[in-house]
Amino acid sequence: MSSKEWKEYEALIARFLTSLFEQVDGLHPDSVGHGRKNHIQGASGYDHQIDVSIQTTSELHLIECKHWTKNVSPDALLSLAARVHDIQALSQTHVVTGALATRRPYSSGVQALAKFFNVTLQVVRSPQEFIVRYKDHIHLGVLDLISLGEKLGADPLSREQLF
Repeated sequence: MSSKEWKEYEALIARFLTSLFEQVDGLHPDSVGHGRKNHIQGASGYDHQIDVSIQTTSELHLIECKHWTKNVSPDALLSLAARVHDIQALSQTHVVTGALATRRPYSSGVQALAKFFNVTLQVVRSPQEFIVRYKDHIHLGVLDLISLGEKLGADPLSREQLF
């Protein structure tokens, strides 16, 4: 995967979630950061690189983006959970939450860890195919592909009616 691909993926996640936060809360986030220069310090003193961070007046959302061709490992989720814990320990004014975004489905092990650590799992395959959650809202994009053969088999249309 090229550097351009993961940068575009992080920017896509930031756009999706910023838009969703605005729709649900009616407010534009105070700040949105993404990329290699997006760092937040934890109580340990460690300066964490955060793929996407979205801060509102009372919340700080940390999103780890995995634009991988393989499934996300439990270690990736555990790493994010540790970052959330470290950063929350230093924050006096914000509730810190974590989310993991990937193009691939999640294993049952990752799902169990996410539930235990209260990490939201997002699936964003492309700008057209995604499932993004925030609070009690879900945004869904579905790429509906149908072959010409399926279309003809379902309803006998003439060629002129199809085009």
